[in-house]
Amino acid sequence: MIGIHDMGGMHGFGKIDTVDNEVFHEPWEGLTFALEKLCAHYGVWLTADEVRHAIEKIGHGTYLTASYYEHWLHAWEPLLIEKGFLTEEELRSRQQAVRDGVDVSVQGPPTTQAEIDELSKALAKTIWEGVPADRKIDARPAFSVGDRVVAVPRPVPTHTRSPRYIWGHTGTVVISHSGYILPDAVSQHLGENPEYLYSVKFEGNDLWDDQAEPGTHFIVDLWESYLAPAGTTN
Repeated sequence: MIGIHDMGGMHGFGKIDTVDNEVFHEPWEGLTFALEKLCAHYGVWLTADEVRHAIEKIGHGTYLTASYYEHWLHAWEPLLIEKGFLTEEELRSRQQAVRDGVDVSVQGPPTTQAEIDELSKALAKTIWEGVPADRKIDARPAFSVGDRVVAVPRPVPTHTRSPRYIWGHTGTVVISHSGYILPDAVSQHLGENPEYLYSVKFEGNDLWDDQAEPGTHFIVDLWESYLAPAGTTN
């Protein structure tokens, strides 16, 4: 979808600060990271695209002023309500209790070594291996390494992993992956609908002319329906 999250190449936001060696700036960020991995491990959401789409629907003002992990928390509230893990009333009641300074109870940590081991194993497995999203497809892939392809404009009102700054531009397939769950479908609970995935290289000066940093190129992972053979679209 076209939203404030799709900021690649936008003007007016200044230089990106890439000097930040802190993994977590506050203790709650580490807890948020762990909870996200455990939710993924236990199937609360099938892929990160459900969370990504929920983040895309955050109000523009909140999106621009909230931190990275605050985006996650803003996304989880509607997702967990939608999936039936809590109700709107329970959430608002707890928030009000915190504002009122009430000592709200929380579920305690695991009390047995077996429980600790299970959680630790689940967390480590999800961090190191992720949740597999590759799927077998019987049909042959439409593109091969070296093919020139164009990114089809995709102004869908929902989720897509095709960023706006590449729409209509031509690139080269540099890696041909196997089939992967289509983010556009799974984020809308429309099934997995796997498609072949490709890593496509775009030259910076093709995207942004002489405003691009010299020698810059971008490699973007794109699903098959995002692409067409070069020269077949306007």
